[in-house]
Amino acid sequence: MKSKHITWTPVIGSAMLIIFYLLSLRFRGLFTAQEYDFALMLQQLWPAANGTYLPKLPAALATLATGGILYLAAHGLRLLHPGNTAAMYLCFPLTWWVGTSASSAPVLALFIVIAAAGLFLAHREKNLLWKLAGFSIGLLGAAAAAYLAQTVFFNWTGTVLAILPLLFLTFAIRLEKLDDRGTAERKLNIFTVVYAVVIIMLMVLLLAPAVCRFLKISFPAALTVFRAGEHIYQSAAALIIALIWLFFALKTAKSSDKVSLICFATGLLLLFLPATLPWSRISKAPQPESLMKIYPEIMVNDPVFFADASTSSAVSFLLKVPVQRVGRAKNELPPPQLAKAIIQKLEQGKDAVIFSDLGELDSFLPEDKVCTKFTSQKQYKIFLFKGDKK
Repeated sequence: MKSKHITWTPVIGSAMLIIFYLLSLRFRGLFTAQEYDFALMLQQLWPAANGTYLPKLPAALATLATGGILYLAAHGLRLLHPGNTAAMYLCFPLTWWVGTSASSAPVLALFIVIAAAGLFLAHREKNLLWKLAGFSIGLLGAAAAAYLAQTVFFNWTGTVLAILPLLFLTFAIRLEKLDDRGTAERKLNIFTVVYAVVIIMLMVLLLAPAVCRFLKISFPAALTVFRAGEHIYQSAAALIIALIWLFFALKTAKSSDKVSLICFATGLLLLFLPATLPWSRISKAPQPESLMKIYPEIMVNDPVFFADASTSSAVSFLLKVPVQRVGRAKNELPPPQLAKAIIQKLEQGKDAVIFSDLGELDSFLPEDKVCTKFTSQKQYKIFLFKGDKK
């Protein structure tokens, strides 16, 4: 019975982590201009990569593959709990955030990890065939990383992310040494308590605006996540569930079980909390639901689109339309020429739609033309100029 438990535990844990990442893609939208830039570039190679799920799939698969390599490395070093090493890496918030984004950074990190793992295997093995195999794997990983570095998909975040597996492997080794000394449990208990306090503080931050509104006390708007009338209980429930599992971790005796429960609590928090937050308002980039509200009105007369650098990729990707980027970089329309370009389109009978993030383009719009203004998100404004009908 014990042997079956040992056999199935890595399989069950791996399945849970895979489900955790693939489900997270559904709830975590595209929130930065860089993510939309990547989604557009990816769509050129993979035309089927529409929506907000598929552009994040390469990052998720690469991150899971890196976790698998970390598990094999921990197993090769004969750690007692190699699965916990991979779980700590995959449940680390930074790993999750980048690993569920529309980004090439996790792919670059995977290639670097493959190169390092292959060279480590070649150095460690005494068998000549295994040495050659490890060297070949390391060479392929290094070549793939070098190739990616020469393309438009290169992302510096990948080099930072590639360091994390080594850090977590080192931490896992250190943790097992502390466990041998009998001090791991106490240190993990301290970490669990601090972690729980952070979650409680986050809960207070979410609930404070509602309490202040009830008491008619002003609260900083910049710290207000939920507005009046919006449901907070779902986010509070996600935080409470994480606290319950941290309580179980605190009461567990074995340090390995504590790590597993802490990772499980973190996974639940990262899975459920983002699904309850109003990302369409707190994100800096346009979100599908906000654009779909105005889509029928702005698309009536086959308009041309102008947008600044921070919104152009999002508009082009979500609305599937060509967008003229306005800015001071090469191949961009200079802002002083925006009004002239708009007037030319209007004289041709076309409508013009302008996306202005933080009011950057407001002062360059034609003053003698009437427009309709939309404010679907607080971060950017949308202006619709009707074409001159003949």
